[in-house]
Amino acid sequence: MSAQIFSTRNRPFYVAAIPTKQLVQVAKAADLSDVPPTEPVSFKHQTAPQSLVNATASYQAVLDTIRNALINKKMGSTSI
Repeated sequence: MSAQIFSTRNRPFYVAAIPTKQLVQVAKAADLSDVPPTEPVSFKHQTAPQSLVNATASYQAVLDTIRNALINKKMGSTSI
C-alpha cells in the first residue's frame, strides 16, 4: 500500500497527478554524461522457442507499423 501525498480526487483528468507548480525548479539542466547509451532490445530466445518473448517480436512489428503510420500516398477521388 502506498501513501498518497496529493489527492487527485477533484483534479480534472487532463491535469497532472502532481501539481507541477509545487515542484522545485533548478537553474541548469541535469548532467546526463554518466547515463549509458541505449541498447536495442532483443526479442529472440534461441534456447526456448516456446517462450512468450519470441512472440513479442511480431507484436512489436505490428505496433511499429501503427506508430509509423503506414499509409497510401495516393490522393483519393471523391464524387460529390
